[in-house]
Amino acid sequence: MVAGGMRERWQALKPETRQRLRETLYHDMVSEYDARFLAAYLDDLPVTFSQGFRQVLKAWAEDEEAHFQTLHRINQGLFGVSDRDLERRKPNFKPLETLFEDEFSIACLGAYDEWVTVRGYRNNLPLYNHLGAEMRAVLRRLMADEARHYAGFLAVALECREGEARTRQVVARIRQAESGLYHQTFVLDHDDPIYGPELFDQGAANLCRQLISS
Repeated sequence: MVAGGMRERWQALKPETRQRLRETLYHDMVSEYDARFLAAYLDDLPVTFSQGFRQVLKAWAEDEEAHFQTLHRINQGLFGVSDRDLERRKPNFKPLETLFEDEFSIACLGAYDEWVTVRGYRNNLPLYNHLGAEMRAVLRRLMADEARHYAGFLAVALECREGEARTRQVVARIRQAESGLYHQTFVLDHDDPIYGPELFDQGAANLCRQLISS
């Protein structure tokens, strides 16, 4: 349930702020919901994953489901969203198939995606702050979890020990896939207005720097 203070703050906001919050909170909720699609897709890939990567994936999937449940309660309490809309969601991984070649490319994709997502949550803090301390606590937890996921995926990518040329190729492919179109794949879900080319470039540059200089 949503605390009464959060609901009161929501009701007191200007209409345009309420609309922006509604769109953002719904986007965050459905993106976390879509993690189950990515988990199922990875299970079906003809890729042999290391035990270390499987541990990272397990922790990631558990956290993302917890994030969804938390955001679902907030969306239900404020907006009364319909679960039928969630049940109708269907992913399309075909446009992203080249990003799932092997453990290294998938770990790079996960690290890039989580890094950009943390920055998106951080950039949206002024908007979330309209809902008060309860929402700030939720965001702190989400950002901490996503930062931990980033570190986990990055560690796996580093363990793969790919060369600089392959690393740059994989990261460039990820950056090029940031089209602004989202197909319920969890990754590259950055169609919120808070994201943009500058942030995507920073995410790609950061990943290259971390992988090549380590």
